[in-house]
Amino acid sequence: RSFVRTTGGIITTFDVSDSIATDASGIDSSGIITGDYEDRSGGIHGFVRTVDGTITTFDPPSSILTSVISSNSSGETTGYYYDESGVSLCFVRTAGGEITTFAPGGVTGSYAFSISSSGAVTGYYYDYIGNGEHGFVRTAAGRITTFDSPGVDTFPTSINSSRTITGYYHLPPVNREVVTRGFVRATGGVITTFDFPGSTDTDPTAINSSGSITGYYEDRGFELHGFLSAK
Repeated sequence: RSFVRTTGGIITTFDVSDSIATDASGIDSSGIITGDYEDRSGGIHGFVRTVDGTITTFDPPSSILTSVISSNSSGETTGYYYDESGVSLCFVRTAGGEITTFAPGGVTGSYAFSISSSGAVTGYYYDYIGNGEHGFVRTAAGRITTFDSPGVDTFPTSINSSRTITGYYHLPPVNREVVTRGFVRATGGVITTFDFPGSTDTDPTAINSSGSITGYYEDRGFELHGFLSAK
């Protein structure tokens, strides 16, 4: 089941009708909630819940599994889905219900993870020739730019109103151990890498409009901790 908690502490629980699992994943500044749910036959679908509690369910065309990841203040949502061939594609859904699907890099195997207030989307895709995962940013007009961090894989996780992106990347394995570092990509494309001092893995998960970043890191004792990097 899912819940929404007001600033005053009032908690309201909810679920999609006739579902066996409801997973809210995002809430915008007006209180509209998005997420996905599992029906009794095992299908996964997207939903949008308005402030008054009305829930609308949806799926991109030919979807057999819909995963809604992020929403913005305009009521737009983004995420990814698997089609009937079992490959993953990205989508953007407007507040009015219009769905646009796309495949960054011209390949299937792509995942959208964050949408900004202006409708820009970021995420990653992978190719099929062993070159790992690559980042992308898609403008509201549909122009897609792909990019890579200095590492072997690139995983953008969040984009803010100025199209600044944060995420993490992997360094080449050392003694079979993968090391993870964070990055920030400026609007113009310049990438700056960082890690929490003394950590073995740094995983940024969100960036706000002022450029402050939050996430978590793993210390050398394999303990996980949160961090906040102020702009």
